[in-house]
Amino acid sequence: MSRGELILVRHGQSHSNAAGRATGEADAALTPLGQRQAESTAAVLAARSVCALYTSDLRRAVESARPIERVTGLTAVRTAALRERSLGQLSELPFPELVARYPADWAAIESANLDARPPGGESLRDCSLRLRPFLAEVLARHAGERIVLVSHRMLLDHLLRLLLGLEETAPRCTFDTDNGGVHRVLHWEGCVRVLELNGTAHLR
Repeated sequence: MSRGELILVRHGQSHSNAAGRATGEADAALTPLGQRQAESTAAVLAARSVCALYTSDLRRAVESARPIERVTGLTAVRTAALRERSLGQLSELPFPELVARYPADWAAIESANLDARPPGGESLRDCSLRLRPFLAEVLARHAGERIVLVSHRMLLDHLLRLLLGLEETAPRCTFDTDNGGVHRVLHWEGCVRVLELNGTAHLR
């Protein structure tokens, strides 16, 4: 029985993260701290045999994937499928302003409501439309292999719930990821085993 491993990585701290803004699909760059976090994450992956590397095409994820490219010798495949969930009009607002101006939209985001769509943004079901075919293709293409996906906090939460069959559960189950944090999941023949959630020891 051939078991593959998915290593899910959140990008390092971005300038929007540091400023306390809801980034969404905005194309923020890494801060110096974020660059160090990306280097630390790559150093952990250097000891593992990684067969493929995929990243969101947003700048903060691409910049976080570069150190992984260096240590693995792989070229990251950039894909919009791994982009952060679009927040539309909420994107780049400071969190206190966002909560004050859009309390219902923020409550829906916090509760991982599948169908709520912020003004001009995406619902989680919208995210599924781009995530599900991508995930199915990647798992089929790399059966039995270890691969790395570099993405974003809300998108990784949704991806984990898809992998674990929790998308439709109530009350909502959500997974947080720190900047530079790592999740590791084994998968085989429709089964999954969680090895690590939000691993951050390498960042200390």
